[in-house]
Amino acid sequence: CIDAWDCRRRAETPHGSSKDWPSSWDPQAVPFTSGRSAFFADFSQIFVPYCSGDLWLGQDRAKRLIIGELQMSGHLILNAVVEHLMNTTKLRRSSLVVFAGASAGGIGVFHHADWISSKLH
Repeated sequence: CIDAWDCRRRAETPHGSSKDWPSSWDPQAVPFTSGRSAFFADFSQIFVPYCSGDLWLGQDRAKRLIIGELQMSGHLILNAVVEHLMNTTKLRRSSLVVFAGASAGGIGVFHHADWISSKLH
């Protein structure tokens, strides 16, 4: 989001909150499973829908008045997902990881590429 009004508006959508997410996702919503990206179809895939409104960069644990009493915790969300996967899957032993995103998720990937590489090695 770009200002307090936009952040509050986004917080009421699936891009700013997970409260209205469906209980399951359509497998076609997961990238890299068909078409030109079919090369990755046999890879284990994790789909993390964008929900933080902060390009996955925020590290706030407290609400911020300047952005309408919201907290920006995108990095903390991403860290929790990676930690969970490292502790419950074979991610820790993976020899190849494709970390991808689109739009705001792509910006988050750019900012976190070195971080995730260091977490996994």
